[in-house]
Amino acid sequence: MKIFSFLLLALFAGLTGKEPKLVQTKLVDGISIGLPKDFYVMADDDIATKYPSTKKPLAMYTNIDRMVDFGLNVTKSRIPGTDLSVIKDFYKATILQTYDKVTFIQDTILPVNGKRLIAFEIVSTSEGTKKYSFIQYALVNGFIYIFNYTAPENLKAQWQPVARASMNTVHIEPKKLYDVEPANPKEPVLRGKDAKEVLKDQNARKKKTK
Repeated sequence: MKIFSFLLLALFAGLTGKEPKLVQTKLVDGISIGLPKDFYVMADDDIATKYPSTKKPLAMYTNIDRMVDFGLNVTKSRIPGTDLSVIKDFYKATILQTYDKVTFIQDTILPVNGKRLIAFEIVSTSEGTKKYSFIQYALVNGFIYIFNYTAPENLKAQWQPVARASMNTVHIEPKKLYDVEPANPKEPVLRGKDAKEVLKDQNARKKKTK
């Protein structure tokens, strides 16, 4: 994977004449990623305005222009099952339902520093606004950790190589993540339907609306 990281950086250098300047950054105990050196922690007010939710992200960063964002989230409860292909299908269906139109650049499972991560690289349209996103999902200790780069679609050419290189530096140490998980890992609680059942229900609802 170190060779793959080098090739990504070399490709970026060939296209732009310079390498993306990434700084390995600790997001929470047990998770780090190489972020562009000018990224800084997003203010709570900005998070509430741009990403309104009842659950605050574990980490949220933005660039100097506040146009490109990176965030880390985690599911509230444990995810039943460990089949990444089923989990990938579930999240792909969720993405398709979230936006008016989605073009998938990547839809795969990638090896990153010893772990297999679900990866979606997309261009989405919602209410006339186009965005570029690179999203990775990591299954750790039964929880899904979600890494997400987001930028306006017109900045895709500039930020796509950076996002790809950055996402390849994700480093996860499962034993250190116990302190940031939203539930006691020694007492797993399985809530609701598993990913396969939810995906089946979503497909059934689509058929009814046709």
